[in-house]
Amino acid sequence: MNLLFIISILFSSFFSNIILLPLPFNQYAYMLARETIKQHDRSIQAQNKLNSKEKVVNLYLQLLQGNEYVNTKKYFYPSRPIETELENITKSSFYQFLKLLPKGGNLHLHETQILDRKVLLESIKNSPEYDLLYICDQNDCIKNKYYLNYYKNNVPSGWTKVKDSNWTISNIIKKTTLIGILNDLKTPIYSTDAEARWNLADQHGVFNFYRDLLRYNVTRFNYMKLVLDHALEENIQLLESRTGFFGNLFYFDENGLRITMNATEELDLLL
Repeated sequence: MNLLFIISILFSSFFSNIILLPLPFNQYAYMLARETIKQHDRSIQAQNKLNSKEKVVNLYLQLLQGNEYVNTKKYFYPSRPIETELENITKSSFYQFLKLLPKGGNLHLHETQILDRKVLLESIKNSPEYDLLYICDQNDCIKNKYYLNYYKNNVPSGWTKVKDSNWTISNIIKKTTLIGILNDLKTPIYSTDAEARWNLADQHGVFNFYRDLLRYNVTRFNYMKLVLDHALEENIQLLESRTGFFGNLFYFDENGLRITMNATEELDLLL
């Protein structure tokens, strides 16, 4: 008991000074603040009393949930690989109804991984940037296979202009998303083998295929607008995302050269 008491004193002494730091500079204090919000939400849920209209919505939700259990009794979703069931899930009445309900929020999202790749590529296809879009798909393109980028001139060897090729949005998605790669495997990875799936994503560069596209200032701002539009469409009340691009965006000058934007320039564009 004496040892535990001493450890607890040291622990509290160590964190007592840290908690006094402002939130942006203190991950531990930030964690405590988030936990306080979560505890508050849980307490509200426990005391929540539905009005007559909310009771109708809740009954309908339970009906859809019950129907979903019945309709999927032979292949309940958590036991199936997501890559084979995603389309079935998103087309279900239960899922469509959940999309309409208010959501508390999405926390600690990685900015470049939020938006559906199909939505992003369709947005680019309908913009002037489509004329600059290239994919690294040729035989001498080994390190960055199927990466996407913008070029105005001096296109490196191995890159193909998407607009002047046979590449379609659906084909690009198959090569540049984890679900597309999983569906293309000759030997499937077991659905609960998270480590193997994570390693596959890292090996193919799933988190980097679109990285340079989103560093282009025009695409980046259009991308964030789409993120917010879809958040409103799906009734999300709060978005918390992290970015690795701050002070690292670029634009093209009149000669087609990439010019890096500093953090001050980026903030000026936001104001």
